Order: sequence, then C-alpha cells, then structure tokens
Amino acid sequence: MRIMENGTILMLKSLAAVVLVMSVTVTVANFVLTIKGGNNVFRPFDTNISTRLNILNKTAKEKHKYISHFKVEGLKNVTENVRPSNKDSKEVHLGEHVGLATKEKCHKRLPQVIIAGQYKSGTGALTEFLNEHPQIFACRESGDIQFFDKYYISRGFRWYRNIMPCTFKTQITIEKTAHYFLHPIAGLRIHDMNPKSKIIIILKDPVTVAASLYAMWRAHKDHRANEFLFERMVTMFSGITLQINPNSGIIRTSSYVEPMQRWINLFNRTQLLILDGNAFDKHPLGSLMKVEKFLNVKHFFSMEQFVYNSTKGKYCFRRANKTVLCLPEEKGRPHPDISAEVVKLLTDYFKPITKRLFEIINQTFPW
Repeated sequence: MRIMENGTILMLKSLAAVVLVMSVTVTVANFVLTIKGGNNVFRPFDTNISTRLNILNKTAKEKHKYISHFKVEGLKNVTENVRPSNKDSKEVHLGEHVGLATKEKCHKRLPQVIIAGQYKSGTGALTEFLNEHPQIFACRESGDIQFFDKYYISRGFRWYRNIMPCTFKTQITIEKTAHYFLHPIAGLRIHDMNPKSKIIIILKDPVTVAASLYAMWRAHKDHRANEFLFERMVTMFSGITLQINPNSGIIRTSSYVEPMQRWINLFNRTQLLILDGNAFDKHPLGSLMKVEKFLNVKHFFSMEQFVYNSTKGKYCFRRANKTVLCLPEEKGRPHPDISAEVVKLLTDYFKPITKRLFEIINQTFPW
C-alpha cells in the first residue's frame, strides 16, 4: 500500500514537472515571438507580416529601399536588415540628404499625405517620382490602395498600417488612390483618420481626361467602350441637335466642381495642394518642386534627372546610379480620334464648369 502511495506521489510530481516545463516553454515562446511594430503588437508568423517581409525580399529595389526594425518585448532590439551594400541605395541618399542616424528605428506609420486623384491626370507618375525623394516613401502595393473607398470596413486600419513602408521620423509616408477624389465619403474617412492630413490632387483638362478614360476602358475590354465609339458615348441628340450627354459616365468623371467642393469643405486650404496635370506632363520638375515646398522637405529634384521618352510622350526618371525609371507600358495610350465638332462641344460644355472650379480653388490653369 505504501509502495502504491509513493508511486502515485512520484507520478504526480512528474506530471507537475512536465506541466511546469510546458508552461515555461509556452511563456518563453510567447515572450520571444511577440513583436511590437508602431502602436500594434504582431506575431512574426502572422500572414500579413510574413507577406510584407516576403515582398521586401523579392526584388533588389525593394531590398535597398526598406530596413525593417522591430522591438522584441523584454529583449534587446532586433533588426531585420534587408539593405545590401549598394552605394546608390536610397539609404545612402538618406544619409547624404537627410542626415539620418543609421541606427534609428523605423516604423510602419499611417500615411501623412494622400494623393487623392484625379483619374488619368498623372497620379501614377507623380507617386513614382516622389518615391525617389529620400524623405518620401510611397506605399508600393500593386495598383491603387483603395482603402478609404473599398476596404475601409472589411480590412481596417491594422491592415492599412501593415502595408505601409517602414519609415523614420523625418520621412513622409504617402498613399495614392486616384478614385478618392470622386468618392463621396473617402475624404471624410481620411479626415477622421487624421484631420491634419495633407492632400495632393492633380487635375488635367477635362477633355483630355475624357479621351484618356475612354482609351483605358477600351484597353480593359469594357463592354461600353468596345461597343460604342467615344463620340457615341459622350453625346446625345436633343431633337436633331447633337449635344454633350451630361449623364455619360465619362462626362461625370471629368466634371470636378462637386467633388472638389467636398474636399475644400473638409480640409483647410493650406492642407490641399492642387496641381495642373497638363503642366506636370510637360515639365514635371516644376510640379515636384511645388510638392517639396508643400511637404516641407529638402530640395532633391533637378532637371538633369528627367529623360523624355518620345515614344510615349512621357518623362522618365534617371537615378543616381544611372538606371532609368519609366512608367508602365499601359501609360501613354493613344487617344481616340475625335471630330472637331465633338471637341468643340466638349470644350464649350466644360468651360463654365472649369471656370467654377478655378473660383473655388482660387487657382487657374491654362486649359
């Protein structure tokens, strides 16, 4: 009987020891694997985080642009360093132009600046060029982010912060989605995130935007553009008189007054920078210098950095290492042929709308 009691006691002690070891192991594992990034606590094997790190490891361009610093709770600082020894890397330029300490931790931050639109007005080129500035990091997810118009409820701010680049305190994070400008509540949601956000809006003359929209729709095999010619999509007959159809999707998208009024009502005018997309196409340096001043960053861009691509009619950017950044193939699509009659109808239709736009933004462009 005593032997059985001793055996039982021994078994209970052994079991308690196993439970204690397992508890300590789990505790240590949780202690080591809990990673803090910004204001959120993440697991390193969280799908979102793993995906972001995999993206960083995919291309040399991404490797030399981002250095991820994470703080492990209770332990020493751990750095995931993806920077190669490349003298032309963005981090080297950071040291030259910004004077950042190399040991400073970077964090994923919500964007301080939003490029909100307009469609077919140069938002893509503007974002790509600004991303070359050593103090500016653009969110480089594929295509437009569409958070404040499409994924605001379904994905939330944790997802939104996770896709942002890792930046230092003296750097600026930018996000670009061309549709925000037209969306009825995207601006309100941005204001709710940060009422001090800076907003950049770039606009081209509406006739050019209308033609460019049609070219994009045809390239994307949109059934309307494939079925109808441009002139059929933007005009209608009133009796026997040909006139612009105000209900055409192309015409509504190219009419800026109502959406612009929403942005002006939401944000202080000093928080809005409105650029002429036509001028940006012809002389990108002037527009980029305006952005530098607006964001209060050091002057970086110069005329020598821009190379004209005569095939596309667009400018490319020459980096310090002599590589050249050009826009994707789909940029600079040929526009549809438009008769002189329809061009005049479009010009006359948009003239009072454009005049009203210039009044509310207190600017004029030579359209």
